[in-house]
Amino acid sequence: MSTKRRVIGFAAGRAMSQLAVIVRGILIARMVGPDNMGIAATFMVVVSFVEMFSTTGSDRFLIQDAEGAEPKTARTLQLVAMVRGAVLSLAILGLAWPISGAFETRGAVAGYFLLALIPLFRGFQNLDWAVQQRALRPKTSVLMGVVGESSALAVGVLVAYITGDWWASVASMVTQAFVVSLVSHLRAERRWAIGFDREISRRAFRFATPLFLSGLLLFLAMQGDRIAVSIADTIRGSATYNLADLGRYAVAGSIALLPMTICSDLAYAVFLPWIRTSSDDASARRKRRDVVLLYGSFGLLFVVGASTIGGPVLTLLFGKSFGNLESLMALLGTAQAIRVLRVTANVAAMSTGNTKNILYGSIGRTAGVVAALIVTISGYPLEFVAACAVGGELLALSIAEFEVQRTSRHRAGTGLLVPAIMVLMLVTLGLGTWMANTIGPWLSFGALLLVAALAVLASWQWSPMMRVEIREMISVLRRKKSA
Repeated sequence: MSTKRRVIGFAAGRAMSQLAVIVRGILIARMVGPDNMGIAATFMVVVSFVEMFSTTGSDRFLIQDAEGAEPKTARTLQLVAMVRGAVLSLAILGLAWPISGAFETRGAVAGYFLLALIPLFRGFQNLDWAVQQRALRPKTSVLMGVVGESSALAVGVLVAYITGDWWASVASMVTQAFVVSLVSHLRAERRWAIGFDREISRRAFRFATPLFLSGLLLFLAMQGDRIAVSIADTIRGSATYNLADLGRYAVAGSIALLPMTICSDLAYAVFLPWIRTSSDDASARRKRRDVVLLYGSFGLLFVVGASTIGGPVLTLLFGKSFGNLESLMALLGTAQAIRVLRVTANVAAMSTGNTKNILYGSIGRTAGVVAALIVTISGYPLEFVAACAVGGELLALSIAEFEVQRTSRHRAGTGLLVPAIMVLMLVTLGLGTWMANTIGPWLSFGALLLVAALAVLASWQWSPMMRVEIREMISVLRRKKSA
């Protein structure tokens, strides 16, 4: 099967999964309101904390390691996952009461207890889907996402209709974890089994350590701003934010996160093994440049939409009860577009077995979290918290790109291409926001898309180098690779 078909098939599957996530979020939010969505946001903090401890890169290790296709490798990693899942479940049970107190949501303590099922279900996944993905056969992982998110949508909406409160969020998340694990077993070509190999575990531990540390920092980066909003009043001793504010920030952030989810999954499932199999450094460098152009173009288009029509679209989808979301969506959308570009550096580094690049970038991202905490303690509006996210992502991308070019210059160097895209994203944010306030969001959206199209046409006409770059970007979807 050609790379083009794999990319299109994988992207289509992930798009269907994310569409289910979007629909679920919209319907539940409209049915339960901003206050209950604020409580649901605290559930997401707990789930993200669990995922932080689950970020050991088992799937990526199976793709990258020379013995990743061997049955003993999957058995060893499945043993680790099982033990980890059981321990995390017990930890959530033990911490549910103090967590509900910290977030001032004692009435939802039963929901925190039920979340303990999520790491248990994930711990019993069959990792054969990652072995299939290693062979550039991502169909099982796609089905896991589509079926899991569709099931979560159905259950979440049903529970929201019955209860009208935060139980819908808990039910959907637990359902998703259970169904994904079930599909991993139904689609497996090898039965689930556990085992232990000392050498494999040693290599996996060395591979996973930077990913775990990065996962800790990623947790702070993704949930730190929400935690800051949640605990700011306790620290300051006065009421500035409420659960409705947290709900507003959460719905804007969840929509802004969608392109990152799709692009990250696509990069690690398709582009990571594609770059890893490069015959030489020149080939790997060309492939990485193609991915940068592809992701950079997508990121710029997303910033155009987020900075112009993002707010009105969110209001239309979630309802007027969530208030004005224009500035939040513009800033958080830009932050995620920048993060999408950072994925290209992470994949380029990981193709050589280097996972420290992700860690270094995540360290830079925590600067935005620290800034967000200072902003919330000072009582500034939520838009300032979102601006801190943009600054943190810019710093993280700069560090990740510098590190990958320093350590893998001959394999991943792209010159000034990434900095140029970064500047274009910031210019687009400012221009889109100004135009939306001046001539209206929809007219601004159309005008910016027209300018982008004219710029591409002009570059194609007068820049031979740009013609080469555009052809290379398109050719990434046409090159054939053996199945």
